[in-house]
Parts: sequence; structure tokens; C-alpha cells
Amino acid sequence: MTKKIITTSFLFAVAGLMNFATLSAQTSLDYQMSSPGDTCYTLTVESDSLVQACDDGVSDKALLDGFVQQCFDESLPTYQKPLRRSAAESLTGKDLRAYNYLKKLITQVARGELVSTAFTIPLSEITSETGPWSAEDLGVSFLVAGGSFNREALEEVRSRMTFDFAKVQRALLADCPFELYWYDKTKGCRYSAFDQYSYLNGKLSVVGDATFLMYISQDYAVAEGMYYDPTKFNVDTIAPVRVAVDNAKQIVGQATGVTLSRLSYYKDKICELTSYNTTAARSTNYPFGNPWQLVYVFDGDPSTKVVCEGYAKAFKYLCDLSAFQDVECLLASGTMIGGTGAGAHMWNVMKMYDGRNYLVDVTNCDEGTVGAPDLLFMVDAPSGDLAHGYTYPVRGGSITYKYDDETLETFSEHDLSIPNGVVIPVFSSVGNPADVFTLQGHRVRTNATTLEGLPKGLYIVNGRKAVVR
Repeated sequence: MTKKIITTSFLFAVAGLMNFATLSAQTSLDYQMSSPGDTCYTLTVESDSLVQACDDGVSDKALLDGFVQQCFDESLPTYQKPLRRSAAESLTGKDLRAYNYLKKLITQVARGELVSTAFTIPLSEITSETGPWSAEDLGVSFLVAGGSFNREALEEVRSRMTFDFAKVQRALLADCPFELYWYDKTKGCRYSAFDQYSYLNGKLSVVGDATFLMYISQDYAVAEGMYYDPTKFNVDTIAPVRVAVDNAKQIVGQATGVTLSRLSYYKDKICELTSYNTTAARSTNYPFGNPWQLVYVFDGDPSTKVVCEGYAKAFKYLCDLSAFQDVECLLASGTMIGGTGAGAHMWNVMKMYDGRNYLVDVTNCDEGTVGAPDLLFMVDAPSGDLAHGYTYPVRGGSITYKYDDETLETFSEHDLSIPNGVVIPVFSSVGNPADVFTLQGHRVRTNATTLEGLPKGLYIVNGRKAVVR
């Protein structure tokens, strides 16, 4: 396959990576490599002082690592390397406490350790403030009249006791691609707030707990004759799940090389292990279940297939198992326009160590798709924006990805924005022999004359930034 690269001076590459529009004209950077094992880097800063680091037996990797970090620290002091986060980062107070409590429970269900999904949430898990309250405490004129509680008083108590269950559910769905394999999100959840109260000595208190009911898909619910109980998990269905977990862990263990290489390996393995479930995708009455989950990707059964959601969840799961410290994989959903036609879709956004976000659509990198094998893997956006969607060229046309409201409400603009790329000339080689490094300082090619076979991403080729497409 023909690869596309673009090279710029390393100085401006650093500025681009940090997403800064300008960098001091007084700052210049030279990367000099005379021969393997004889490496010298020179950095000129505003004071015209010279900082020089030459290879005195130190490994190229260590030297380049330190050099890149020095550039980041000295030339761009406001830059902070992106940290791993989750959708839960948007939660605070009672919402965050409810999220943490529910995540423990859904993990127990996923492991077969808990059967009922009608979860009880003790009051103490939500708030430490349970009353009693006087009318003045609640900002009302009275608490009880004619044997009935003041409705305004009860509404105020509910607002203090309850959490935003829709927001918590969105965060759980975004953060738990494995733990919620049993959940039927088309039926959603049901939340019952604290609705028992006591009135003693002229003050109002809350009594009882809240319940959060999450419905189970038919694939994992206890069957009762011709019907199934959507609130009881069938522990007999856990065996394929355990196989899937073990297989996913094996894939992570087999992945080698730098982050970009590992991500590419994950994409290829998912496409090798599964294929698109056209029947589930096109049917209007196909019950929500395994075709939308990652279990069918890793269960070792070649006959099980998934839709886009299964592809995206599988990719995030492998990234999560990898415990990357400097990159993060997000689940994104919305509308895909073009390619196979307009419709609902799920894909991934990779938050990388260069401070930028990249789109990954494993579904449309599978064999026979418009983006195969990697046109839609780790790509920035040639055109578009957050509000109107991002458009990418593919075979026979283009595809536009537009986030839905749930994704936009779950993550920040910083998490979802894809930087616009530039027109990239096509080269079959780098011309002269070159040393090729990743931005993390790992040498991937020595005296190479072609970038063919490199995973797409950012590299340093003879001291210049190279973006491999």
C-alpha cells in the first residue's frame, strides 16, 4: 500500500503537536544525526544560550526521550501531557458517589457474583446529609398541614437526596464496555428516589433507600418458560464471557512495540476475529444483546458476529486492559453519513500523547469496507468541526461522523475535537536512507529508505516530523 507522509521542521512539529498556534521566533531547534551511535541535538532559546546534548555512550532512546521532554518543558511550559480519564470525570457530588457505587454492583453482575439487577442504593452511599430538617432549613413556611406533607418541602428534600441518574447511566455506558455486556440499554433503567419520610418533633427526615433497576438482555437473563426475567442474571451464561476475557488478555499480552504498533495490532485482531452482523443491523425487531457487545468478538466462536458497537467496545476494552498511561480510548456514538449509508454508528476517539485526538473506526477498517484496512484508523479530520461533524475521504467517496447528544453531554469539547489535517503529498519512500524514531524515542527503522509497513502516526525521520498515513 502506498503510504503518505508530510515532513516539517521539528520546531514547528512541536508547536503543532501541542496545538499551539505560534511559537517564539527567537527559538530554534536543530536535530543532527551524523551516523548511528553519533547523535547530537542543539536547542537555541530566546536568550541565545546554547544547550547541547551529545551521545557519550547513552542510548539513542534515552537521549531522544530526554531531548523531547526538554523541548516540551522549556519551549512550551504550559503544556501538560494528557492524563487517562473517564466519563466519570464530568461527575461530581452525589452523581459521582452513585456512579462509584453502581459500578461496583454492575461489575459483580458481570462476574456472575450478583444475580439481581434491581440495585438498592443506601442513603449513606449518596449523601451524608439525611436530616432532620425544619421548615426553615428547607426554605418553606411549613412542613405538614391537614395530615399531608408540604409538596414544596418534599421536592426540596428529593433534590438534596437524589442524583442525575441519566447522567450517571451515560457515564457508566461510556466507561464500562465489558462490565455492561449483559445490559439492555434499549430498555434502559428505572430509578426510584427516596420517597419515605418521617415527621418527628417538628422536623422532616428521610427513611429508606433508593433503587436503580437496570434491565438485562435476553442473552443473559433467567428464562421462565417462554418468558425471561429482565432483572435476574443467569449465571449459566458466564462461561463464554470468561473465555472472551481470557482471549482479550492474551491479545494484549501478545501486542508488542510502541503504542501505535499495539493499537494497530488490536485493530487487526478484532477484524480477524469477527465480521459485521448484517442481520442484526438491518432487522427492526432483532433483540438487543450479544451482537452489540464485545463478547462475540473474543469468544473464540467464528460464527458470532457483531455490529459497529461490538467493534468499538472491543477496541476500547483492549486499550483499557493495556493500562496505557499516556493515551486513552473513548467510545463515541452518533450518525455516520456516507459509506454504507446514513445511520446510527459507534466508533472510538483516541486521545494520544501528542495532545491530539484521532478517529478510529474499526468497523470500517474490516475487510471489504470502504476504509479497509486503515483509512479510518488513527486519522485526524481533513475537514469539519465538532458541531457539524468530521468528514474523511474513503474509497468511492467520503464519510462524515457526527456525534449524538449523549456523547456531547458525556465528554468535553477538548475530548472530542478532531484537529483538521492538511493535504498530504504521496511518497513511496523517504528518498535517502533515514533513521526513524517514534515521538517516545523508540527507533523503528535504521537507514530505511521507505516507510512502508509502519503503523500510521507521528514519527521523527532524520530530525523532521513525519506523519504516516
